[in-house]
Amino acid sequence: MSEKRASRVLTIILIVLILSEFCNGILVKTSSMKNIFISLIVLDGKPIMVIQTSKADFLNITLEDVNRNRITLPTISLNESNVLTYTYDGYLVIEMRAQGSLTVYVIDSSLTLISNIKLNYNYSVQYPLLTGDYIVLISKKLVGVISRNMTTNGSLLEENIPIYNISISVTNFINKYEKNISINDVIGYPLNLTLIKDHIITGSFFPLNEVLPIFTYKNWIYIVYPIYSNSTIGEYEIEAVNLNTGSISSTEIKFRGYMSGYIPSNLEGLRFLVFYNESNISVYSINGSYMESLEINNYTKQLEKPYAIYTPLFPSVLLSSSLTLVNPIVVPLSIEVGPIINIVNYSVNVLPSVANRISDYYLLANFNPYLYLVLFNTTYGLNIHNVSNFYIYNKSVLLILFYNSTISYYQIGKRGLNRLPSGTMISTGLVVENNSVQYYHNPIFFYQNFPLIQGSPIIMRYNNGTYELVISLPNSTIYIPRGYFVVGVYNNTIVLYHKGKLYLSLGDKLHEINFSIPRDNDSFTNYIIVYVIILLVSIAIYIIIREKDRIS
Repeated sequence: MSEKRASRVLTIILIVLILSEFCNGILVKTSSMKNIFISLIVLDGKPIMVIQTSKADFLNITLEDVNRNRITLPTISLNESNVLTYTYDGYLVIEMRAQGSLTVYVIDSSLTLISNIKLNYNYSVQYPLLTGDYIVLISKKLVGVISRNMTTNGSLLEENIPIYNISISVTNFINKYEKNISINDVIGYPLNLTLIKDHIITGSFFPLNEVLPIFTYKNWIYIVYPIYSNSTIGEYEIEAVNLNTGSISSTEIKFRGYMSGYIPSNLEGLRFLVFYNESNISVYSINGSYMESLEINNYTKQLEKPYAIYTPLFPSVLLSSSLTLVNPIVVPLSIEVGPIINIVNYSVNVLPSVANRISDYYLLANFNPYLYLVLFNTTYGLNIHNVSNFYIYNKSVLLILFYNSTISYYQIGKRGLNRLPSGTMISTGLVVENNSVQYYHNPIFFYQNFPLIQGSPIIMRYNNGTYELVISLPNSTIYIPRGYFVVGVYNNTIVLYHKGKLYLSLGDKLHEINFSIPRDNDSFTNYIIVYVIILLVSIAIYIIIREKDRIS
């Protein structure tokens, strides 16, 4: 081969390699932005596969059942909307909320879109929420203020107590029935407090929480407000609004004490109210019926966190960084409102706390500054620190993931934690990305809102290159064939994913089901197009070089 011909060939090879490397980098970068999340949910006793495909800030959701009924929702922009999903009474409800607009999709167990509602509202005065079968817009109008002075800790304190008229506009997203409900002269917690010492205003204080607690459960709305006696709160009243009928009923809770900022809920979402004073901690259901009194001890005292906490207008804020979050803590003087008004100096954590009631146990999740759990009832308590995430596995088991990646579980009613073997993970679905499949196990509680629709947690154990599904704690497992991945479990049936297909495992047999799992065909198509372009460019360069040599 002549020197010129060798030079031409080397030049072309070099150009092809450079173009290939450049384009390959672009393809890897763009294709890595897209992934598919597969999970299993149950609607009205029927298994439903949920396939969420995300790329950049856009999300597509497809649902399919074993009868090949299928529905694909319009593309959701995560950058423009806050998205919330929940199941209720056999329906899947997907809510997309942007400033001043609300879009709701309601899908039944046959995967029929039975409702698609778009609603505009005045976000400055109306608060939207979904509960049960209803879209609700709540607005409160300030119609009066009660101002009064009192002396506490040697200082004069002025408080302004609001009086509201409440308007509730509801739309049933099943039958589109609409109604308006009004409640007048509702008294809230103080709008603000002014502290005066030696005739000098030393601070204006404003509430951390809403001045009017409003809660929901199924087709009910509950408004809890204090009843003042002289200069203190003597009892509480609950206005229960039945959204089906529009009727309103009132219940008094004759408890002279603080309402707790912890509002525990059970696994069905029913909330409980906690009240406390110096000698008693009492629990009531959200409708006002008495549930139980708790013995005051080091564990139950952690429920003693007043709902009405007031802090200065411009508080000093410390930013406490951790691996999971940036946690603002308000440090200076604070005021608590209850049967008495206390001026306190301890720190107030402004991040919301999570509270659950499992059987007769209370589970509190706090950030201060790291996540830690407190689990207790009247006779037993447990503090759990260095927690990264936790899952309520069923009505009797709590799963806990620690920062060191170990996993323990707690069986309700027994004492102490039980550690699971290394190689154990907790999964709520599968991530299919760039032709690889991985179990989705979110290690950080604070960022667990995506994917939007996750399945119930399953426990997987990696052992000698294969996975086993834990079907009964601690050591009862089922071997999963290599290359198969568990999507979820329902009615003792395991749903498996393998090479783009889904299978039902009934005992020791696999039955293929015809779900349509989308593939990332865009990347493959892009590779073909790019390499055709590279080939054409290389041929063109070769012709140019050859013609140049011929002329010369």
